Amino acid sequence: MMKKTMIICLGILLAINACNNKTENTQRNKPLPSENNGQSGKESPVINTEKPQDLEKLKSEKMKGEIKRYFSNLSKGNYQEASQSFAAKVDQWITIKNTTPQAIMTEARRFLSTKNGVRYTPNLTNPVFKENKAKVVVRQQWAGYDTILEVWLEFDKNFKIKSYKEGKIIRKLSGKAIELEALLQKTPKVSLPYEISDVNLSLPEVEESLDSLEMTILGVDDFTPTPGLVNDFYSIGYFEVNERVTAVLYCYNYAVLYYLRLALLDRYSGKLISSDELSAWGTPLGGTLYVAEYTSGTISIDTKGYIVSEWSRSETIRATNKTTTSTGEYRCQILPNGKIKKLTKGRLDY
Repeated sequence: MMKKTMIICLGILLAINACNNKTENTQRNKPLPSENNGQSGKESPVINTEKPQDLEKLKSEKMKGEIKRYFSNLSKGNYQEASQSFAAKVDQWITIKNTTPQAIMTEARRFLSTKNGVRYTPNLTNPVFKENKAKVVVRQQWAGYDTILEVWLEFDKNFKIKSYKEGKIIRKLSGKAIELEALLQKTPKVSLPYEISDVNLSLPEVEESLDSLEMTILGVDDFTPTPGLVNDFYSIGYFEVNERVTAVLYCYNYAVLYYLRLALLDRYSGKLISSDELSAWGTPLGGTLYVAEYTSGTISIDTKGYIVSEWSRSETIRATNKTTTSTGEYRCQILPNGKIKKLTKGRLDY
């Protein structure tokens, strides 16, 4: 009887052991969460990479790129390349309706090829885009003409221009303003903060000196050249104080003296607002037989139009070879209205 009972108990133990082994094998063969292709009883969410705002941004960038390309080619006189910005069938181009890229190219060449200084400048910092349409402010310039106006464009599905209309004129410059713009075109644009010294002062060739009209724009209208001496005016650089006021830094080169001057002008009217002489570097002609004199200096202009002109002058008496040195500075600041205020202390905050 005892033997039979032991056999039954052994059978029960074997059965329990078999069940445990089966459970372990099942757990061992079950995929881990990271190996289950992301499945955990539910389907993985689908990530939509083409959100409406992303698509609109992409469309705007493509339209902006085509606008920039068109006006760049037009400014360079690349009429064939400019015509490639248009769709095969164009509903309207300025006043011409139902036209083609080839016809647009022909008309653009006829109208612009005889003009000097052609330049189209679209303002792409804040254009207005809506669906397949765009409104852009464009500046059109050539000799004797300078106008800012709105341009309305419509694009096809391939982002080619199918309609180009000119809207209201925002600003049309007067004769003096056009003359000022011509001067700025030949003058390097500099960014603030800006610094220049007698060491890095570099003037253009004499052929590029300012003519009498350009000198008048800067307020020099009583100049009489000295025969036999170098006495020319040169524009060094310009920067924008604000949308309306522009500052031009220029130099009067008299023999081996360099007078650094600043002119503030109204860009809309072309009129001079104010001017000032910031420093004089080099060697004066008078007294050079007895005294060797040289003035060096640095002019610094910060982003608020605060100007510091520092100078250092050395004088050597030739008979005794004794040298004395003196230093000084001049401070002023450009105000938003284009006036120049002389300062004795730190800059103004406005």
